[in-house]
Amino acid sequence: MIPLQATSYLNDVIVPLLVGLLGFAGGVFSRVGKYMYEKRTRTKKLRAAILMEVRSPRSAINDLEEMDPENTEGFDHTTIPTKVYDAHIEDVGLLSVHEVEEIVDYYSIVAVANSQISDISGSETTSELEPFLNETVPGLKSARDDAEKILKTHYKLFGKYRYRFVRLCGWLHDLIVRMFPILDS
Repeated sequence: MIPLQATSYLNDVIVPLLVGLLGFAGGVFSRVGKYMYEKRTRTKKLRAAILMEVRSPRSAINDLEEMDPENTEGFDHTTIPTKVYDAHIEDVGLLSVHEVEEIVDYYSIVAVANSQISDISGSETTSELEPFLNETVPGLKSARDDAEKILKTHYKLFGKYRYRFVRLCGWLHDLIVRMFPILDS
């Protein structure tokens, strides 16, 4: 049996202290949970917005790829959009490293392409059009496809962990092939 003094100490000091600590911990956990939820929501919205911007010039880029450098009649002098990326450049760090690499590559090529488009628009000759169509446009299309692919993978089954899962499977495959070379066929 607990002495009367110990029960009084338990009721007067320990129980209020524990209740206060539990209340504090609950407040911290709810705040952290809210922060994580808001961050995840912002990341999803940013990913969707950048994906839409990356997809938007699809037909224009495909038309440029099929264009004849000698015939400039169908050349569209409009630049490739970068408004979403420019407005949210500080939030790009919310995305995964793999997404950021592809997105920055794409928008770097877009900056070069937009510069070349404005140079071509101001020029009387078509000498700048051929290097643009032969070098920049295929790189732009490839970078766009890569950025779109990596952004879309985060909407699929494993989300941001899909890339790690695929790498792990590749590593396991390589390990098994090294251990049992006969299986490599």
